[in-house]
Amino acid sequence: MKKFLLSAMLLLILVPAASAYTDDQLMQLFAPVIKYNGNEIFYATPVGYGISSSNLIVSGGVVEANPTENSIASYTTEGYYLDNRFGWFEEISAAYSQQAPYLTPTIYAHVVHTGADTAIQYWFYYAFNNGPINNHEGDWEMIIVVLQGDVPAWAAYSQHDGGARVAWSEVEKVGETHPIVYSARGSHANYFRSYSGKLGIQNDDVGGNGVTLAPTSAGGTMQIVSLDTNQAWLNFGGRWGYSGDQIGGVTGGNGPFGPSAGNHGESWNNPTAWALSQPQTGGGTFILEWLFANFFLLFCIYLIARLAFKIIGIARAASAKQLQIGKLLSSSFAVWLIIGVVGTILVLVGSFTTWFAVNADIQSPEVGVQTNGMIELIKFDGGNGLSVNMLQKGQGMTSLFSFSVPVGIILLATILFTILDIIGAKSGKSLGAKYLLGGIMPIVFFIIIIIAVSSIPSMASGTATAVSQGSVPPETDAVLKTVSASPLGGAWQGPLGGYSFVALTWGLGLGAWLLILGGIIRIIAGIAMLASAPGGTQPIAQPQNQVIVQQYPYSQYQQPQQQGTEVCAKCSMPVDGTSMFCNNCGNRVR
Repeated sequence: MKKFLLSAMLLLILVPAASAYTDDQLMQLFAPVIKYNGNEIFYATPVGYGISSSNLIVSGGVVEANPTENSIASYTTEGYYLDNRFGWFEEISAAYSQQAPYLTPTIYAHVVHTGADTAIQYWFYYAFNNGPINNHEGDWEMIIVVLQGDVPAWAAYSQHDGGARVAWSEVEKVGETHPIVYSARGSHANYFRSYSGKLGIQNDDVGGNGVTLAPTSAGGTMQIVSLDTNQAWLNFGGRWGYSGDQIGGVTGGNGPFGPSAGNHGESWNNPTAWALSQPQTGGGTFILEWLFANFFLLFCIYLIARLAFKIIGIARAASAKQLQIGKLLSSSFAVWLIIGVVGTILVLVGSFTTWFAVNADIQSPEVGVQTNGMIELIKFDGGNGLSVNMLQKGQGMTSLFSFSVPVGIILLATILFTILDIIGAKSGKSLGAKYLLGGIMPIVFFIIIIIAVSSIPSMASGTATAVSQGSVPPETDAVLKTVSASPLGGAWQGPLGGYSFVALTWGLGLGAWLLILGGIIRIIAGIAMLASAPGGTQPIAQPQNQVIVQQYPYSQYQQPQQQGTEVCAKCSMPVDGTSMFCNNCGNRVR
């Protein structure tokens, strides 16, 4: 409690009351610092560049071949869109790269007072969105800083179709007032930490290891333009990028609306309410994101430590002559050992082969999609996890729900440990038990695959919510339920949404069957090993009292025995005829 009060007092001292500033001053005071990924191509840009690079289109043809910031203000309905005349990603990125050095980095600000609260909203325009899931011309992102009374209380960042918020105290800042925004490569989703972006379906690559844009008040050159003055282009009601087909609305391939239009209307008109409606993150979530982002490194550390422990154990067992691998290989036990190795190889191959796949033949020329034969639509394997074909130009399969450590690598590590278990075996029964337990893991993965396929309808619903810019055909849910009801395999064909004809085939891939076959073989081999393990696998017993024997060899004490001389039955040394115990070893002699 004392720490909280101290922080609050410092905040009040270091950040003067908002009421002491004009709106323009607030825009400068809380302007963000944007950190980009090292592989980013597009940066926050003046809207004039996007407008001058486009044709203004409406269904039926070109409305203006050379639109301007003022001319597009006349088109206030949603039917219009700006279509970049350079082409698609490769052409647009090449043209942008040539002009970028001459463009002043620019963001746009909007201040709204709601009762005692003040929201400072910042909008970023990008010429293209080449995110991991969808590509589209034009991109609008934004953040909001919420002041409650005169004190900054929350920050909310847009992320794809939604956003997230954190308490102001948990925001990374430059100085005391400039929030740091980590922009994801290509998608430009905004995050609070450089290691965020991997939780959820989007699989964003953040990092913050590239270009940094900062306002002049934070030592940079980024320009802050007020949207609360006369910005004519704000009245444009259409999309800032190509949106000429229905499939783009489903897959997220249409250009976005501007700051005050379409689905952005709620956040524009009442930014405080929008910000506070976003799910709160921070604290434990940041820890989870860090662990997830660094899981591969942590897994490697664990793997190396466990390997070192195993190898040291094998070395010690070898020096103590406790290893039984030679004896096991020279008996009938070796047959089951080899069979178990075969099962291990099958699991290894299955780990990197397709587990489940959905293929599709889509014939829908009216929306610009014709596959001309079967293509991969969904694939699930140990290398890339779940991949989906978003049916967008030049994109191919896109990974969802990123695996920091591919499942196949985990299975491969299990196999490596199995090999070390064979080398370091101290008994046949212990090795058989490890084979038995090792065979259970791939079977568990097989069951997980079946459960995942059965959950496709719910996963697809979440994916559609995150990436879709239009309505998903109602028949889609029924088709997905058909797939999930027959996870082993099946086929379906028919119209979809009244405009597409789709033929689907699906089923478990070779990898899934290899996993379960290899697991079963390992289990059978393990049971057989337990039953047929050769005996005599205990460590060789060491001589007792070895030091005493070496210090007192019999040859030093042996005396010529006379007829009838009594000796100790244990050490063979002469004993006194009257003593009950041997004077040499203490053994009782009578």
